[in-house]
Amino acid sequence: MSNSEHPEILFSYSLSFGEREFLVRIMPSGVMVWDDYQARRACCGPAAPMVGDDEFTVPLHLSSELLSWFKKAATMLTDGTWTRQDESDLDEKLTPLFWSQINPRLPAPIEPSLP
Repeated sequence: MSNSEHPEILFSYSLSFGEREFLVRIMPSGVMVWDDYQARRACCGPAAPMVGDDEFTVPLHLSSELLSWFKKAATMLTDGTWTRQDESDLDEKLTPLFWSQINPRLPAPIEPSLP
């Protein structure tokens, strides 16, 4: 999803945990929305919308520091300067947020894998 198609979205990203993939969207207001669209479709059938405003959608308010990082990341994507290292850094920022604040709020939380 490009930012030009959805100007209300600052940044969007897909991230997988186990067998599930989540759509993560960051709004310019500082709201981050995690969408567990695979669980929605498993529950509601293949005709279920990919993005919804339901129990499979978990919002989170970002700190000003993290929002600033995402604004910089959005510029890097637009400018074409985004690298694999930036993607790795993004994963490192999102993974702890998922486990501490998103997963516990999902209708069907994911069991963490053992190290």
